[in-house]
Amino acid sequence: MKKRLLSLLFSIFFISSAYSIADWTFLIYMEAESELSPWVFKNLNDMVEAKFTRPVNIVVQCHTVGNIAFRYQVKNGAFIHDDCVDFGNDNVKDLTSAAHWAFNKYKAKHHCIVLWNH
Repeated sequence: MKKRLLSLLFSIFFISSAYSIADWTFLIYMEAESELSPWVFKNLNDMVEAKFTRPVNIVVQCHTVGNIAFRYQVKNGAFIHDDCVDFGNDNVKDLTSAAHWAFNKYKAKHHCIVLWNH
C-alpha cells in the first residue's frame, strides 16, 4: 500500500511539474532599422545576463534591416534562434504576428509586450 501511495504521489508531482507554465512571457518587440541598431546587441546581451527567481519566458522579435525579422528565446544565459519571418510594412500585422507566436508557443499565466524603439 505504501509503495502505491508513494508511486501515486511521485506521479502527481512529476506530471504537475512537467506541465507547469511560466509566470510570465515577455515579448520584446525590437524595431531597430534606424540609428538604434548599435544598441540592439548591448540590450540583447543584457537580457542574456539577467537572472530571474521565478519561471519566465523571454522572447524577442528583432528587425534591424531589410524585410526579415529574427525571433529568439532567451534561455539559460543564451539566445536560441527560433524563427525568421517576413517583416512587412504593416506594423499592426507584424506586432500581432509576433504576439501570436510568443504567447501561443511560450505559455504563461501573464503576458507582457515591450515595444523597444524611440
